[in-house]
Amino acid sequence: MALVFQNRNVATLRAKSTEGNFINVPGVTPDETNPVNYPAQVNKILAVGGKAIVADLDMTVEMKKGVIDDGQ
Repeated sequence: MALVFQNRNVATLRAKSTEGNFINVPGVTPDETNPVNYPAQVNKILAVGGKAIVADLDMTVEMKKGVIDDGQ
């Protein structure tokens, strides 16, 4: 067994809510290139709880690496 780090194809979005505090949303795609699309899609889910985020200069998308067994 050989453990190695590998980039995951998911990321965590950190954005300001309409109330001014930050909300972290795990599981977003890191391949999105238009920052306005993140709030447009995420707000569909957040609306269930009466929340919303906005696109601004403080918004970040963070990718993480995970450990996998490469089978060697």
